[in-house]
Amino acid sequence: PDGTILLPMQVPGKLEKVSVQFSAKVMQTSTGSLVDQQKTVILNLNNKTEATQVFDVFLKKLKDLGWLVEVLGIGGEPISKQAVNIDVETHSLIRPVTFKLFSDEKGRIQLGDLHQVKNIT
Repeated sequence: PDGTILLPMQVPGKLEKVSVQFSAKVMQTSTGSLVDQQKTVILNLNNKTEATQVFDVFLKKLKDLGWLVEVLGIGGEPISKQAVNIDVETHSLIRPVTFKLFSDEKGRIQLGDLHQVKNIT
């Protein structure tokens, strides 16, 4: 669109903030004179929380529970309340469907029997 300015820049991985200052001379319609205007914008980048948790997900089939996803930390400990996006492709749908599910207190997400499911990612 008109008036859009794109300024591509490489952002170092550890950079947290960028301060951008805009300055312009703007015509004041009531007086017809130019007025200096300034606006500073602070952009927060590479948003990282203080406590970064490392985990991985594992798909497993159990006789009594059917399919489940286990969310485990780097030491094999269960990670509870962790959001996991799961894409499910079935035989009857044209496109995969994405579900955002959360692990329970044991680090598990119960999926049950997946008879009509063709693929999970």
